This record gives sequence, C-alpha cells and structure tokens, in this order.
Amino acid sequence: MSINSDNLIKAKLSDALKMMELKNIPSFLGFLNEREFSCCKSILEKGHYKYTYFGGYENASRVFVAVLPDWAENPDYPFKTVKFTVKADKDLSHRDFLGTIMSQGISREKVGDILVIGNVAYAFVCESIADFVVQNITKVGGAGVDVEITDEIPDFKPEFEEVRKVIASDRADCTVGGITNLSREKAKNLILSGSLIVNHLICDSITLRIKTGDVLSIKGYGKFIIDSIDERSKKGRVVLNYKKFL
Repeated sequence: MSINSDNLIKAKLSDALKMMELKNIPSFLGFLNEREFSCCKSILEKGHYKYTYFGGYENASRVFVAVLPDWAENPDYPFKTVKFTVKADKDLSHRDFLGTIMSQGISREKVGDILVIGNVAYAFVCESIADFVVQNITKVGGAGVDVEITDEIPDFKPEFEEVRKVIASDRADCTVGGITNLSREKAKNLILSGSLIVNHLICDSITLRIKTGDVLSIKGYGKFIIDSIDERSKKGRVVLNYKKFL
C-alpha cells in the first residue's frame, strides 16, 4: 500500500468513526481489499472500537467494515448481491464479469468479490449501484445474461491446492520463502516492504512465528491457510503443510 493510499483509507476510517459517534448509528467503509482492511483493523483494535466486517460470504477477499456504537450488533451492510445467469454455453471468468461492470464507469471500490459458479456469477456491489448494474448490463464476454438482485446465498466452496514443504523454521521469513520459492533474503525484503498479511494484519516482522491455522496473504503470490507447521523432519527441520486458494 502506498503512503497516499494508506493516508486515504485512514482518513475515510476517521470520517466513519466520527459519523458513528455523532449520530450513534453504525457507519460503514468498503469495499476494502485485504491491505486496506488490514490498515483499518489495526487502527480499530488499537483504539478498542467495536466493529464487524463482511463481504457476502466466508473468507471474502473484499469486505465492508462496520464501526458500531455500543448498542449495535448485526448491522445491515449497504451492499447487494447481483446474480448473472449466462444464457449461452460459454466459459466466462471473474475477469469477464469485473471488466463488464467497470466498463459502465463504476469504480473498483464499489465492487466486492465476484463468485463464478458454472453458468452463474454472483457479484457483491454497493447498493447505490445495484439497480444500475441490473438495468444496464445485458451481455458479458459477448454472451447474453439475465441480471437480477437476489437474496440467494451463493453455495461457494473455494478450491485449494494442498502443498507440503520442508523449511528451516516457522519464522515468517522462512515460511514465506518456502511458499514463494524465494531465497530467505528475498523473502525478508518482501516482508519488510509490507507485502505480507497475517490474519488480516500487515506483518513487517521477519521473526514472527507462523502458527497452524494462520491465514497468509502474500502480494503477488496469493492467499494461503497453514494446515500445520509443528511437525519435524528427521533432520529437525520444520514440515510445512498449507493450502493455496485457487
């Protein structure tokens, strides 16, 4: 995240907190990518603010953050689920749907994750543009589509690649090096540049101990879940088992 974008998200969060405190109602900020959310989460937890987040389904990459007054529990997030049903027998990708939506002059921050399941896609979009998307998109990737706002919960199960590696230790630099196939020095530089997120928080510590169950996002390499990192090989090295989101 650049300094400018970092400052921008901090300013937006500050405005949301002021709105929440002034009106004593939930205030929202989104859609945030993983790095933006990490920045917000760090500030909110240091300030002991009450907050929740959601992106439409479990493990969403882009989420809305709700900062909450003491009385609030389950806010209504200001986004909708738009369902695309492809009429033709055509294999369309996430990029096809996102490109079509953005070609309408819609900014990226108004669009959350897009889940493609066979000939159906679900896009989470800000409620302010949901009707516009339904009314103005009739084709995606050259194929006709039926478009509607839906309350359906997508039956989406992410696909993973399971990987097993042997690394020197469970330190962040060794773990990142093992996952990315980079040297320890290059992994160190990657971490120090702010490219590693661990459990939704930016990690710039090369000595952080990675644990079973941790979720890692590495800029340029993807998102990973650590299945186990406590087993030892015969030579005393650490056996790392993880899943990579596909």
